[in-house]
Amino acid sequence: MQKIIEAIDKAKHEYKSADHYADLALQYKETDKALADVYAAIGTEEIAHGDKIHAQLVRIIQEHRAKHGAPDPVMQKQYDIEHQKLMHKAAKSKAKLEMYKKPA
Repeated sequence: MQKIIEAIDKAKHEYKSADHYADLALQYKETDKALADVYAAIGTEEIAHGDKIHAQLVRIIQEHRAKHGAPDPVMQKQYDIEHQKLMHKAAKSKAKLEMYKKPA
């Protein structure tokens, strides 16, 4: 259970960082393209980190289910809520970076 909580926390952190860098890329897109490009690249890397952690989280959950069966309904509900928040953060960051790629 602890590694699931840690993985969720770490993935949230990566997606939050990606969002921050996406904001910076958008902020400097018109005034300092080179800097904005660096921020966009870092944001993209942060998303990749979050996606990797998310993939491991899914693997851990699947292995747990295979070994122990379905989790307690309360625990499942909490995971579903956290997972939904995580996917929302990821989508938000990815959308901002896609906006950055569009010409002004």
